[in-house]
Amino acid sequence: MLGIGVRPSRHTLNIMINCLCIQGKLKEADRLFREMDSKGFEPDVVSYNSLLNGFCKMGMLKEARVLLAEMVEMGALPSQATYNILICGYCRVGRVNEALAVRKLMVRNNVLPNNVTYNTLISGLCKEGRAREAFALRDEMTHWRFLPNTVTYNSLINGLFESGNSVEAFKQYDEMVNKGVELNQATYSILIKGLCKEGKMDAANRFVRKMLERGFGPRAVVCNTLIDGYCKIGNMVDAFRVLDEMVRSGLSVDVCTYSVIINRLCKEGKLDQADRLFRKLLDKGLVLDEVVYSTLIDAHFKADDDKGALKLWNEMAQKNILPNVGTYSAFINGLCKGGFTKMARTVLNEMLERGLIPSSPIFNMVIRRYCKDGNLEKAFELHNQMVENSFELDSSTYSVLINGLSMEGMVDKAAKLFHMLVNKGAPVDDTIYNTLINSHCRKGDVEAALKLFSEMEVKGIKSGVVTYNALISGFCNVGKIEEAYRLIYRMIENGIALNSITYEILMRGHCKTGGREEALKLHCKFSTEGLEPNLNVYNILIERLCKEGDMQKAKSLFREMLERGLSPNHMTHTALINGQCMEQKMNLKEHACNFSPYKMLG
Repeated sequence: MLGIGVRPSRHTLNIMINCLCIQGKLKEADRLFREMDSKGFEPDVVSYNSLLNGFCKMGMLKEARVLLAEMVEMGALPSQATYNILICGYCRVGRVNEALAVRKLMVRNNVLPNNVTYNTLISGLCKEGRAREAFALRDEMTHWRFLPNTVTYNSLINGLFESGNSVEAFKQYDEMVNKGVELNQATYSILIKGLCKEGKMDAANRFVRKMLERGFGPRAVVCNTLIDGYCKIGNMVDAFRVLDEMVRSGLSVDVCTYSVIINRLCKEGKLDQADRLFRKLLDKGLVLDEVVYSTLIDAHFKADDDKGALKLWNEMAQKNILPNVGTYSAFINGLCKGGFTKMARTVLNEMLERGLIPSSPIFNMVIRRYCKDGNLEKAFELHNQMVENSFELDSSTYSVLINGLSMEGMVDKAAKLFHMLVNKGAPVDDTIYNTLINSHCRKGDVEAALKLFSEMEVKGIKSGVVTYNALISGFCNVGKIEEAYRLIYRMIENGIALNSITYEILMRGHCKTGGREEALKLHCKFSTEGLEPNLNVYNILIERLCKEGDMQKAKSLFREMLERGLSPNHMTHTALINGQCMEQKMNLKEHACNFSPYKMLG
């Protein structure tokens, strides 16, 4: 423009900034924004909002907050749209608490929320399963005379279905109808999806008919939902019937349709069938997307086929199929579980370089793997990177770090990190408390663990079976069985059911102190309480019985173990070899070479 003697207006520059942001060219947009002064224009609210929207859509929320502060400093008053952009940005990445904080800031600065503000927050809360808070906002919305509209009700109904509360979801649907709020295609899609999720296929089909009667034509997304619903209840006949109807109706049977079927086959453990269908579709020339690859990568890792998962990942790269957040999550999770720590970190860095924002669980996967490898330096380095870049840290992040320090014998440092969090006013939940209580108990410092337990009660943090099991284990490890039982009685008083781990801990404690009969009585409790004893339970008892020379009872338990379909491991073999050698006064090394526990059964 300048080259032909035309001076651009502020309006033109704002359009250009907005276009660059839409194209994802944030650096160029920011540069043009910074050059506005030199072109004789101060950025206005529209300029700021355009760039702010670009940052938020790319998940660059730290940059967005800096820009908001700059906007206020430069005298450009943030508008309703400004705050809504930021609220939407936080909700998009699941950081709803920060979105709610922006709303408070908005009100404090005398800018009133509108329908968009409330609907965005209600949707964000519903996606996080925080239905009660969503309804409180809906009531507040009504109080300020903003009428809940189709978007509001759709968010609430979807949130209720997602949390498994279909009864309340249909109450909201009835309220919509009674108040004359328009039902759109999205409303029907949500209802059909909710019913399919619960396996109520007849009811789902009734709403499909209602949708068609209202003049909303059949859509591939609804058909895919029905196919998924039928797949979930194992009715592949009707799933393929819907697929045939899609073809006859001229609906596009695209990658999403097949993705649903492949996903269901993977969830049912039919990986071979899923792979065959996948290859068949590729042979037909269908271009499969990152969602299908994510599903198969995750399934291969879960089937302990690391090689197959890596092959699919490399295939994506060869075909220039860009992974999404879900693909990265599945791949990083699989790499971490398989012990490919270095590659997991490389993939995480690649994700960040592409401007994708990993959720805290993705970071936690890598931090957990570093801790498992004993590489605490790298674990804290990644934690610091999260803090520096304003990525959300949750209680699990600190729980993993505290556990990592404890496993390396640095319980004092773990406690120091815990108290630092408390002093900073960071939300400390039962997960973090349980981790530190367990760490103290493993170290044998039951008093420190009890102090934390009391602190939980004072703060109103609910302790469950995990908390009690850690404390009971701590007492049993130091030979204080009576104190362990006092906790058992307290559990029962508080309505907390003992689980198989509780009984296993007590059995181990009794066996350690020579209380074999008490341990055997607890073994009988498994049946009366409807619990299944695992291999650890049998190993504890067999080892004790063999040490005491009661091979007859040990053999009886070994037989019972096999009848339950449990296979002996190294601990079982070692206990039985030792017992047999003691009984027959044989040389352990000579006997171990030819020993088979199955021969003992005759």
